[in-house]
Amino acid sequence: MLSKIGKNISNALWIALGGKKVIYSFRGVKSFTLLGGFIRQRSNIFMPDILKKFSYAVYLDSRDVDTLCNVNKWFENDFFNKKSTIIILRSYPECCSKFVKMLDGYGFSFVGYNRFRDLSCEGLKAVFYPFNTNTNHLLLRNRNVKHVFIGHGDSDKIASINPLVRIYDHIFVAGSLSIDRYFNNDLFFSSDDRENRFFRIGTPYIAPEHADIVDSDGVLYAPTWEGANDAQAYSSILLAAELIAALIERGLTVYFQPHPSTGVIKNTYRNAVEEVIMTFEGVAGFKFVSTSSRFSAREGAHAINRVKSRAFSIVITDISSMAIWAVAQDKRLVSYIPKDKAMNLEQYYLTSRSDYIFSSVDELRSLPFDFSEDCTEQRRKLVSAESYLSGQPFSAYIDLILARISESTSEDI
Repeated sequence: MLSKIGKNISNALWIALGGKKVIYSFRGVKSFTLLGGFIRQRSNIFMPDILKKFSYAVYLDSRDVDTLCNVNKWFENDFFNKKSTIIILRSYPECCSKFVKMLDGYGFSFVGYNRFRDLSCEGLKAVFYPFNTNTNHLLLRNRNVKHVFIGHGDSDKIASINPLVRIYDHIFVAGSLSIDRYFNNDLFFSSDDRENRFFRIGTPYIAPEHADIVDSDGVLYAPTWEGANDAQAYSSILLAAELIAALIERGLTVYFQPHPSTGVIKNTYRNAVEEVIMTFEGVAGFKFVSTSSRFSAREGAHAINRVKSRAFSIVITDISSMAIWAVAQDKRLVSYIPKDKAMNLEQYYLTSRSDYIFSSVDELRSLPFDFSEDCTEQRRKLVSAESYLSGQPFSAYIDLILARISESTSEDI
């Protein structure tokens, strides 16, 4: 039913409340409710009619259904509340049924639009943006609502210093390291900090997993995707098969977790993931961690959806937000930096603080993996919200941030 409806949605405003009901509203004509496989007519519904039930919205414009993973983590770790926050989603006819299915699975309230004139944020207190997309400005024109850039994981990628970030009223940052990155690239100034443009939140989208016993022979290898262009090409995925073989030769257990968007632009990167799956399927010391609908079906029962933090002590990743994830989890960090991007390590504020850095498989093989010097606590302070909590529970801190945003106060937290 969803696939059939998806073909007829090109001029529709469609809504789901609490992930239980989907309403297709053909503006100015009629609307439908999709419930249990049956369609029935309803009165016409406009976007502001739905938004008035909520205080906040997260805006998403994407054809890639796996980007919802970056939205869900804010909810599953209790930063955003499903009762007060709705997803505003640009709907594309070719993929809207997939979005409906996944959004329904997450239990989100959401409203999708296809025509720009249907888009609204009227009545909301704030809209949050995980991505810089070319339709964000349509909502940013409403100056009665606060607009907050939350990103989808702090990292040393060039996308983290996109000048477009200045158009938002506020920016969520992990801590001082993120602000220094903005300052040193002349995107913001100390006056912006004084005027409360930044909210230091640590990494609330990362649920810490503390374990007394950790497998010292376990490695999470989590390469990033190919990037939108050559300037953002940080991925080691084309080296993955050789890299994983080198790690297994050292007697390590490798958990291979490619970025969920891998291959969305270049098929060679998707093929590289499939090559790894086929090469190492059934090999002792290899586990595939599926985070994307692109790969889970192929691997089937051999894939695992999640690996517990206690299963590994080392994270090998590229210049990506997985570095900050590793730091938040107190893991040893080994980072791949492409040779053409390794000229000035100081520009990589977090990656340069890795335990080891390499640019080729041969360099990886030569690393001693001696982690006797413990610098995990020192790194964690750079991305932790603990120093901003002043002894209050994190839930209270979240409420305070949202209240400050809604009130547009310039008072420091």
